[in-house]
Amino acid sequence: MRTEAENYEVVFGSNLISQCSSVLKIVGRGINKQIMRFREGRDGKILFNCTVKNQDGRTVARVLEFAYLRPRKFKLNGIFYFPGYKIIATDDYLEVNTNRFSNNTFRNLSAAIGIQ
Repeated sequence: MRTEAENYEVVFGSNLISQCSSVLKIVGRGINKQIMRFREGRDGKILFNCTVKNQDGRTVARVLEFAYLRPRKFKLNGIFYFPGYKIIATDDYLEVNTNRFSNNTFRNLSAAIGIQ
């Protein structure tokens, strides 16, 4: 029996993302839809899907820290660059440009963080 992506929890920065289809979804601004999400592979292992290149093929994310915390719960930190946006996820906060989020819970959303 395969587990749906919505059954995973992700600690992104210091924020908990629970029962969301994706962690981060970006539409427009030269990106044309980038999504970070978790899913179960055919072999039963958890896969982290992350497309982090712009339309020109340039890398727009670096310094990724991905950690397994327990079954169906993971931690994701890093620095992500998108046209017009810089996202920093640390153990203490999640910062999108100058907006800072700490210790929030995002639950039952199609995308926990959506940028257009």
